[in-house]
Amino acid sequence: MIYQIQKPQFPISHLQIQLPGSKSETNRLLIIQHFLKQSLDFKNASESDDSFILEKALKFDSTTIHVGKAGTAMRFLTALLAITPGEWIIEGDERMHERPIEGLVDCLRELGAEIEYTENEGYPPLKIKGKPLDGGVVQLENPLSSQFVSALMLVAPYMKNGLTIELFGDIVSQPYITMTSGLLWDFGVEVQFSGKKIIIPPCHYEFKPHNVESDWSAAGYWYALNSFLSFPELELSTLRLVSFQGDKKIVELYKNFGIETRFGKDKVVLCNFHQVSNYFKHDFKDEPDQVQTFVCLAAAHRIKARFSGLQTLFIKETNRVDALQKELKKFNVEMNETTPGFYELQYGDVPDKTVPIRISTYEDHRMAMAFSVWAAAGYCIEIENPEVVSKSYPHYWDDLRRAGFSVEEVN
Repeated sequence: MIYQIQKPQFPISHLQIQLPGSKSETNRLLIIQHFLKQSLDFKNASESDDSFILEKALKFDSTTIHVGKAGTAMRFLTALLAITPGEWIIEGDERMHERPIEGLVDCLRELGAEIEYTENEGYPPLKIKGKPLDGGVVQLENPLSSQFVSALMLVAPYMKNGLTIELFGDIVSQPYITMTSGLLWDFGVEVQFSGKKIIIPPCHYEFKPHNVESDWSAAGYWYALNSFLSFPELELSTLRLVSFQGDKKIVELYKNFGIETRFGKDKVVLCNFHQVSNYFKHDFKDEPDQVQTFVCLAAAHRIKARFSGLQTLFIKETNRVDALQKELKKFNVEMNETTPGFYELQYGDVPDKTVPIRISTYEDHRMAMAFSVWAAAGYCIEIENPEVVSKSYPHYWDDLRRAGFSVEEVN
């Protein structure tokens, strides 16, 4: 399937978008709910593929669990299965078997877990013989994913002696660790998290009703679209001034692209208030899911830009740096590593905006949504495999149509 996307012909005076619930928050709540052995009945839960896969896996209908592309499910379930009596196989799709998990497995093995690699050392699939673990102290140096840390934290209260996690080196996506800590506190776990040491005592989660905040990662696409379209009033629900999500950082970052944010009761309203800056730079170590959107945004505005903190993008759903570089060339834009770890944009001639430009998505939901930003800039964009957005934002294309975009299937 291929969708052709073109910008609205007429402005919509008031647009209200109900964003999907946070996938990150939902998936942590699903693990907590499993331990509670009762439904939390949380509101605004994510309807993403990743959350559906994790919820289904937690029913344990089979001793072989297939998580497809769901990286969060792979990491969280690996830790959970390690303390769950039984013999388990956990596997994913081909790309999942290329995404390293050694750091998490090493920590669990140090705690006494019995885990084997069934194919390539350091990568899924895994064979796990689950059993109670005593806990203790583990060390993680330069973890490739914050999900390794969160996976350990979520199961730590159910280890006999609790768990102390000592972090060393460069910690990526630390706001997601902070989110896990905050949710544990909400459910009765007195986490000590200061600097690079996390101490979690042995205890049990306490029941508490919970409403899931909408996804700030998804909100980023609407900020980017509005940078070009300037909707008179664009309202995004359900977002909060006080948020667990690190991607709330976009409130500050989008001031560089002319957008001010007004907070209301469980919502934000976007207002375009000044011109776009002619230069943008940011270290995305804590907001890696925003990289593709900001790269496309800066490139479509054709401003000078410098990006760093991209180290985790190489092991995502695809190699996102490589995918960005390939697709940007279709717009005569080069994304080059000018010094180690730093990428800058260089521009050639502006393409003819009336000629469709077809985008490969590499089975990556964020490639599809990030490159839709070019349509708001006036280009005719064709998105291959648009259904990939179901991984995090299943109704994205429907929301674009509501906003006045032409979204049509083409051959």
